[in-house]
Amino acid sequence: MSKNTLVLYTSDNGPWNQPKYYKNKKGHPKGSIFWGESGELRNGKGSPYEGGYRLPCIARWPGKIPAGRNSDAIFATIDFLPTFATLSGAQVPKDRIIDGIDQVALLFGKSDEGRKDFFFDVAGVRLGDWKYVSAKANFYGYAKEDDRPQLDELYNLSKDIGEKENLAQKYPEKLQELKKLFESIKTSR
Repeated sequence: MSKNTLVLYTSDNGPWNQPKYYKNKKGHPKGSIFWGESGELRNGKGSPYEGGYRLPCIARWPGKIPAGRNSDAIFATIDFLPTFATLSGAQVPKDRIIDGIDQVALLFGKSDEGRKDFFFDVAGVRLGDWKYVSAKANFYGYAKEDDRPQLDELYNLSKDIGEKENLAQKYPEKLQELKKLFESIKTSR
């Protein structure tokens, strides 16, 4: 492999771990050929929870990307377009909204910071360690939680990666801050 080769390994979503996908195939975990585990993360593909969005991205480019470096910074697959544009000298289209951001500095180890926030389509928004999930969050028909109360949700991911404790009542100011950010992003589209 040439030193001018960037190799990336990632996915666009977490595991297909909802009962809807059970195929009752003998010998497959949980009876499904699509089953996957998200570990301590909540839910999987199609959900607004960390099990649906958070997954590894492995990048290798000898001489460009520092070897052995780990980062918990937010880097989304939608960031590939502007990042690849910068790397190739191309221009990002200016006649439409591009949700991704240039992540070259993060990739090359020149910055430890990735995205400051991340918009979860019609589900919610993340700002630093805080995550807001709208009461009206869309599960895209994949990961519906029948027992999910229709309430706004707030999580501090640095203390609760499994999104088990809804902090909306405990931190109403933070809830309103993220809800306002979510609504402003939604209406700007």
